[in-house]
Amino acid sequence: MSNDPAEPPLTYVGSAECEECHAAIYARWRESYHSFSVQTADEALKTGYPLPPENGSTAPGGRNISYVFGGRQRIAYLDTAGDIVQPGFDVRLQRWDRQFPEGNISSCASCHFTGALGSST
Repeated sequence: MSNDPAEPPLTYVGSAECEECHAAIYARWRESYHSFSVQTADEALKTGYPLPPENGSTAPGGRNISYVFGGRQRIAYLDTAGDIVQPGFDVRLQRWDRQFPEGNISSCASCHFTGALGSST
């Protein structure tokens, strides 16, 4: 990676970009639960994931949810600024809670996935 300030920052391009060079690995991943671990709010709704309630509703509405992370045990939500939205959802207990720490995607990304959203590292 270049340190040239004239180069645009790297951005998250999505998992499908990996298929071009890693077709076999991508095919195995696509059939796994991991393929659902990072989704847009629209994709999460289609998959059946719950979105944080707003005034008693499960629609994203004014919450501005951009990405949904997790799935088998816990689900976390990010708003359009990359901040973790409370509450999260405990899949095992089927309840909303505040188990995720306050923070931004930058506090989670380096350990939990590659190609961090908006990351330039």
